[in-house]
Amino acid sequence: MIKPLPVRDKGASPPNIIMGLGMTKPPPEEIAKMNTESVKYQFLLHNTPLEKCKVITDSVQLLTYGDTFEFSVPSGTTSGTCYYPITEEAINLAINENLFDVNGVFRQGSNLPTDGSDGYIAVIEDNGDGTFAGMVYKVPGELILETMN
Repeated sequence: MIKPLPVRDKGASPPNIIMGLGMTKPPPEEIAKMNTESVKYQFLLHNTPLEKCKVITDSVQLLTYGDTFEFSVPSGTTSGTCYYPITEEAINLAINENLFDVNGVFRQGSNLPTDGSDGYIAVIEDNGDGTFAGMVYKVPGELILETMN
């Protein structure tokens, strides 16, 4: 026999369990903090002036449809390899979501620490002729702090 769920008081807050997944849901104040951090991070990612950053020379790749942009964005003491397929679907989605800026640059991935240490931004630039350039910029820590303020 299936036991019915207990009836909860209408004034009580909802349980922090996402039904059926066995995962807990953070409390509302934690969700608000995560949303605020996400907005700050997106601002930092999209407003860091790339002209004040240094391209990591060996990260530059000429890409066409069917290629995969393979890059590393160091994070603390670790560095993992990331992959972004250059397909018409992926590029069209990025265009439709306004992820390419007015200069044809899509800031695809990043590590931008807010403690004053250097960070990284991986970008895909649309060359306008059906080819793309993938590259990683090293962002000076001072610039990250300056952009945050």
